[in-house]
Amino acid sequence: MTDRQVTCTRAGFNAFFRQKYLRLLKAALNRNERRPDYADPEVIKAIVAPYRDMARTPLAPDAGELGTPRHIWMLWQQGWDSAPPLVQACARSWQRHNPDWQLHLLDETSLARWAPAYSDIHAPRATRTARANIARLSLLARHGGVWADATLFCQQPLDRWLPGAMVQRFFMFSKPRPYRYSDIWFLASFPQTELITGWLDMVDSYWRHFRRPHHYYWMEYLFEYLARTNPSIGQTWEGVPPLSALGPLVTQGRAFDRNAPAPLFQAITDRVIPVHKLSHKWRYRGSLEGTPVGVLTGMEYLHQPAPDGTPDMTSGS
Repeated sequence: MTDRQVTCTRAGFNAFFRQKYLRLLKAALNRNERRPDYADPEVIKAIVAPYRDMARTPLAPDAGELGTPRHIWMLWQQGWDSAPPLVQACARSWQRHNPDWQLHLLDETSLARWAPAYSDIHAPRATRTARANIARLSLLARHGGVWADATLFCQQPLDRWLPGAMVQRFFMFSKPRPYRYSDIWFLASFPQTELITGWLDMVDSYWRHFRRPHHYYWMEYLFEYLARTNPSIGQTWEGVPPLSALGPLVTQGRAFDRNAPAPLFQAITDRVIPVHKLSHKWRYRGSLEGTPVGVLTGMEYLHQPAPDGTPDMTSGS
């Protein structure tokens, strides 16, 4: 039996997740591994510092030198006409900063045209998040480009920072927590790379064995499993420039706090963090004036459109 066959068995997956549960339990008991204190200005400064360094010394001097396919993929399964105002504001931010890239605003119907193999994976259709996780790998495996979650707000052109991060023909932000390798709300890849196709194959195998995920972060943890058990993919991941996912999460930490630390507001106004992960689940009803998310997006209220209109829905065709 090959290493891959052992890895992708039901027993192999269960053994990995048992180890992961123990690791998560240890993390819960260790105060040093808990969520950062986003109310502490020094914590914010430390999180933002690598991004300020990157702004001063770009990862690569020649934007576009590695030729990442110029597709940006965003998905709102129910259709973009019904997307919440915050989600539409995120889509506009990608249009605004990346006019030379092709932005694809996909829904469940158009997704099937761009990634036909997506429907071949047996994840339960009722599990919308699981389906979206599979969609991003399917699109990148077939076409390459950039996947951005529908709630990911863009503050910098991709051509300003991404080429230098693509030395392994793949990039995602790393280490949002000491016990998690990565976050998947932003992925960039060339098509048909060993890493993307291997990850997609593992996801396919996983859903052939299980009807529900072991954990909310099942796909991030499957990537960890893949990187640990496939030496070639593990080596590729080791070569990806380490850019912490905590930077893009920093606005989310104090989204509606007018008294948030000054370094957070400064990072937003200076545009030093290329993307910011927001949430469509927020239910805040007050004015956004003077809040981090208001300063970032220009929105006055979370449930009213931002002033610059609606995104161009034709780009998802």
